[in-house]
Amino acid sequence: MLCTRGDEKTIFEAYKVNPLDQEVRFNMVYPDSPEWQHRRSDLRHLHLRVGIAPAWGIVNYRKEDGSGYDGFAIAIWRLLSQVLNVTYTYIEAMDNKYGNVINVTEDGEFVFNGMVGMIQRDEIDVIAADVSMTQERNEVVKFLQGIFKYHSR
Repeated sequence: MLCTRGDEKTIFEAYKVNPLDQEVRFNMVYPDSPEWQHRRSDLRHLHLRVGIAPAWGIVNYRKEDGSGYDGFAIAIWRLLSQVLNVTYTYIEAMDNKYGNVINVTEDGEFVFNGMVGMIQRDEIDVIAADVSMTQERNEVVKFLQGIFKYHSR
């Protein structure tokens, strides 16, 4: 995410060092630093599978035939993909769900449906949505700093 204050620009960057590591690293760097230029060039030619599910205002179908999308999460993802220099394909959750526990294995591992299940089955790489952080989902998905705050009454 790119943040600006006057002429100063700061990039808050999330990246995965090694796909087998399953550890998400978070760092703050400046756009003109050698460190940023090196890591950014490593993302060139990376194609990500982005999971989406319709949610009013977050992910909307732009056309009646479903050939395009818009919404808050889509706008953020488009900006991130440009800054990170990655290409992507949107993949819709077949059940239109974010992800709920549907089973627990004998080993005590949670099995999910929706986009969290798609991450779990390696069908997508990232989710562009307002997925709530829960203890169960945190076992499968590595969350970044939240951008929404919901209050229930």
